[in-house]
This record gives sequence, structure tokens and C-alpha cells, in this order.
Amino acid sequence: QSYKSVYYGLLEIKQDMRQTKKVRGSHSRTGVSRNVYDKYLAAFGWQWVPTMHIGSGCTTHLREDELPKGRLIVRLSRHISTVIDGVLHDTYDCSRKGNRCVYGYWAKG
Repeated sequence: QSYKSVYYGLLEIKQDMRQTKKVRGSHSRTGVSRNVYDKYLAAFGWQWVPTMHIGSGCTTHLREDELPKGRLIVRLSRHISTVIDGVLHDTYDCSRKGNRCVYGYWAKG
């Protein structure tokens, strides 16, 4: 999808949601609330796969040998990114030399 299409799609979901403090401050330019992008991704058939649970510690890092093949949208601390067949696609190398913890990822169902 085009950037413009995603931008307005996220905005539309935000406007349809109950305006809690987190949702009200969510914006594509300054950071989209997890509540908004979770709903957006689910609407397009992406499924959430958690890799970290409360008390489990970090079990999956942002590196090729710890993530499945395919197109993934990974959730990191204060950031989301894309990994395609083990290759990170982002505006900068956010992997912290392969030590960044992945909280979970969305994969096409």
C-alpha cells in the first residue's frame, strides 16, 4: 500500500476509536498508539505472534537466525520495523548489533 493510504487508514481508525488519552495523542507524524496499529493490521489479515511474556525475559532478538522467514512487522521497545526473509528494512539499523529484543511480530495469516 502507498504511504498516503496507510497514513489515512490509521487516521480513520483513530477517529473511530473511543478517544482515550493514548488514542487521542496517536498520530502518524509523532507516533501511532499500539491500540490503533493493532486494529489496523488485524483488519488486513496480519496475526500477532508474541515472543516475550511477563517474566520470561528476552527470548528473540532482531537477527535473522531467531526470526522466521517471510514478511514480518516486528515490535521493539518504542519502535516497530519490518523484516523480510531475515533482512531488516528500516531507515536506520535499529538492531543494536543483533541484541535488540523483539516483543513479538505480525505475520500475514
